[in-house]
Amino acid sequence: MSLTSVLNIAAAALRLNAAKVAASADNVANVTTDGYKAVAVEGVAVASGGRQGAVGGGVTGVLRPTVSAQGLLAATTSQTDLAISGAGFFPVETPAGEHRYVRTGRFSPDAEGFLAEAAGNRLLARGLDAQGRPTAGGPTPVKLAAGTAALQEDGTPGEVTGFDIASDGTVDALFANGNRRAVYHIDLA
Repeated sequence: MSLTSVLNIAAAALRLNAAKVAASADNVANVTTDGYKAVAVEGVAVASGGRQGAVGGGVTGVLRPTVSAQGLLAATTSQTDLAISGAGFFPVETPAGEHRYVRTGRFSPDAEGFLAEAAGNRLLARGLDAQGRPTAGGPTPVKLAAGTAALQEDGTPGEVTGFDIASDGTVDALFANGNRRAVYHIDLA
């Protein structure tokens, strides 16, 4: 093994360590960012000259994102902030109409009353009829607008005064007369 090979191996190790430090710095800088997932750098041996079974090529860093890993759950004061404990993603629709999946659960009503992230991506759910059965079609954006009229379980219209989102993903409309009815079900992907 030549001196050049030894220096190249040492330089590769230094680059790997620099990549690990940079990933750690990003992780620390984003510790309070909603939905941020830590990144790890893993060292992988490199063969010298690209030959199978050869040694002495050093190491290279490979990023290992932890997209589906559980993040920290924190209490908030917003009734529309949602969290996933375990596996899964919230289905959302972008302003361009594309369907995507996110782990961030910080939703709030937009100007039209739809639950949306700060980026404008609207939460998607299955609509439910007055008997709690899924409506025809696929998932639709969740609209939570108090003061609107909706059908109650008995089929009579009532004024919606609020909403309740259960841990199983069922969204109930709360009516002025004290009744409630399931109007959406949020299915995690």
